[in-house]
Amino acid sequence: MSLKLLQSLLRKKQIDVALLFNLPDSPDPNYTYFTHIPTVLGSVYIPKKGETHLYVNPLETSIARTYSSIKQITPTKEFITPLKHTKKRLTLGINGKTLPLVYANNLKRTFKCALVDISKELQQLRGIKTPQELTTIKKSCAIVDEIMENTISFMKRGQTEQVISAFVAHHMIDKGVTPSFPTIVASGKNSKNPHSAPSNNKLKGFTVLDMGVIYNNYCSDISRTVYIGRPTLKEKVMYHHLLDIQNNCCHQARPGIKTKDLHDIAARELGKHFTHGLGHGIGIQIHEAPTINASSTDVLREHMVITVEPGYYGAYGIRVEDCLIVKKKPINLTRCTKALIIKR
Repeated sequence: MSLKLLQSLLRKKQIDVALLFNLPDSPDPNYTYFTHIPTVLGSVYIPKKGETHLYVNPLETSIARTYSSIKQITPTKEFITPLKHTKKRLTLGINGKTLPLVYANNLKRTFKCALVDISKELQQLRGIKTPQELTTIKKSCAIVDEIMENTISFMKRGQTEQVISAFVAHHMIDKGVTPSFPTIVASGKNSKNPHSAPSNNKLKGFTVLDMGVIYNNYCSDISRTVYIGRPTLKEKVMYHHLLDIQNNCCHQARPGIKTKDLHDIAARELGKHFTHGLGHGIGIQIHEAPTINASSTDVLREHMVITVEPGYYGAYGIRVEDCLIVKKKPINLTRCTKALIIKR
């Protein structure tokens, strides 16, 4: 279905071919999206009509044949091979965000072709998940859910952030997955930093856990906040206030709502203590369409998958995050408890 949608777009824009490259220092998530293989170097040639062709490094041909649904696979060290077999002056659709400028200029000079950047259209296409993608993302979320539950059970006073981070890494290896971003374990004063790196500091007070995995090319993302010690009444009230906001935003994540308006639900309640966007789309990339922040012009559509992660950053930090499928009744894919867990 995705290939047919792209080919329809190419015809509409009068583009002959979409040519996407996975290069050594410049991988393209759209290449992975259409080929189902993230690591194989090559190019995918998608004409506005007809069959898609995949050109790959000869050393990786067997991997391509094993994992890709594309039938026409050609081993070659020259990923521009398809352009050598046509005398017509082509208009090529490229991903201008990942194709190096030197490479793009060489294409134009060598083959006298016109280049059209279709990166925005590709992002929009990937924003609406297919049933197969939804199934894969659900599994990715189920895996990270289990790792989060095990991590929370493991946590206790006297441990350091790095000990918890190592525990998470071990369980990801055990599950046969890789992290979709560097795991965050931020306790005490570090919890105020949304992107804090695990340190040798011992766990104390509010402790933010933020982790995700990649399963079959698709990412997941979850955050929970645990308290180490004895919270004050004020701290408990703040946690439940943040949780109420997060639950409300999850409930409002329906088709048709402007993502700016969804972000503003949390921003109005948290004010200056909310220092980042409410969330983001998720899929092959940990951050993809739609954007969910104060300046976004995106609108939620059915079968998008997004994160909802409001945070409070004052004397301490609290963040709760879930992955959702956007529907009239949004589906929460991360089921680990959001109740305040206190480890004394």
